[in-house]
Amino acid sequence: GSDYSDVTFNNIALGGKEWDSNNLNFSMDNFIVRQIAATEPTVSVAAPVTLSPGTMTAAGSITVSGVLTITAGTFDAADKTITLSGSGTPFVKTGTFTASTSTIKYQGTGATNITAAVYYILELSPPSGTPTYTLASGTIETTNNFINGDGVNALTANATTNDAIVNIDGSFTNSASATFVASNSASFSIASNYTNSGTFTDSGGTLVLDGQGLQTITSGGTDADHDFTNLTVTNNSVAG
Repeated sequence: GSDYSDVTFNNIALGGKEWDSNNLNFSMDNFIVRQIAATEPTVSVAAPVTLSPGTMTAAGSITVSGVLTITAGTFDAADKTITLSGSGTPFVKTGTFTASTSTIKYQGTGATNITAAVYYILELSPPSGTPTYTLASGTIETTNNFINGDGVNALTANATTNDAIVNIDGSFTNSASATFVASNSASFSIASNYTNSGTFTDSGGTLVLDGQGLQTITSGGTDADHDFTNLTVTNNSVAG
């Protein structure tokens, strides 16, 4: 292998090379994960990620300012925070993305597309600007919480343009200064709590509460109308 102390890449494609490093720091415009054949050497990076044949596992937090692309193989985000600070489409996957217990933060300051995938915690939180984040067609699922906005900076998340299915197995938080526009036809379901401190537009669609325990609705917000056009409760628990 090759020994390095500090290395900065603008574009990096990992595949088939053995790296030995005590402190390999990635400053990435574009980050590409490619399939590694089982006969090729293990790629191990002390910080922030570890790549084994066919599987890459995050061993530290990662910030990608361009595009995170999984072309093949598996990227396991483990329990780390992956920050996508680019606009446009900052996350492209034809390979396998495993969320585990990670937090994926989209933080583009311009118009951004949110990739259909299964996330653990999904956070949309631009640090500046007034961008619109458009949810891609297909299903956007979180096995934990979905957080829209950071409570300070303006953001509009739009699920109606592509009629994205939104399935939240945890809580949904629409923060102050944030707007969420739900689809008028696709499913929007929450298994835990709904908290709105910003603007929630249901577009005439249906909010489904499908949890297994106590669920709460805090309608709050800054818009004039806090009503739901259609609200369906399929929670059969005594607490629910």
